Amino acid sequence: MNFNQAVESVFHQVKPFVWRPYGVVHTVRMYLRREPLPDIPPDSPFIRSIRPDDVVLEAGTNIGGLTRILSQRAKEVHTFEPNRKALDFARKHFRGKKNVRFYCAAIGGSCGAFKLNIESDLSGSNSFHITTDNLRNMRYRKQTEAEMLTVAEFVRASGMRPTVLVLDIEGEEGAALRGAEGFLPDRVFLETHWVRKSDGSFASTLNECEGYLSERGYLVGRFADRGGYVWLSGVRLRGS
Repeated sequence: MNFNQAVESVFHQVKPFVWRPYGVVHTVRMYLRREPLPDIPPDSPFIRSIRPDDVVLEAGTNIGGLTRILSQRAKEVHTFEPNRKALDFARKHFRGKKNVRFYCAAIGGSCGAFKLNIESDLSGSNSFHITTDNLRNMRYRKQTEAEMLTVAEFVRASGMRPTVLVLDIEGEEGAALRGAEGFLPDRVFLETHWVRKSDGSFASTLNECEGYLSERGYLVGRFADRGGYVWLSGVRLRGS
């Protein structure tokens, strides 16, 4: 690797963080091996809704910012990340933490091996899809093979029944909901994204996911994280 390639490599490692309003602090903490900051503030209604008896299935660990907050409130957190380098980074912050279990796999709409687009090894924008980052075109540098599971298959195989499902999976959220059919818990939280369609245009997964949850008896709300992404919160109404 020559000097220019080394500079470019470093740039693409930090770029996903430094453009955000809190990104400089986030990046400094990350490289000092301090606890990563979550995109969602710890005092948000989403975080406050997590109870001490909850079993959380989180898809999209990345470097563990949200995982850390969830683990402080829930009984158990089962968290999935297909990028091994990001997952290894996250694991360093949870040594001795017995209520977090990591899985090097993705949660999605089917089971098997898939190509994961990598923007940066520590980026939360790595995706099985071509996406935009708040309507900015993503620049993927490479691909790697990763395993994908559905929620339904994981629950059947593990015997674990989540009470909360959290999806931050860069465009795969609609498919993941369908892959959880019959095993969706009463509370679902997910980040929506802009994904390239077959005709080359981009469309948000927001309406698809909102409609899916509403049709299944969830009261659906919207909120934004620190990066400006729109999240959905779904709480199943009694009797649905």
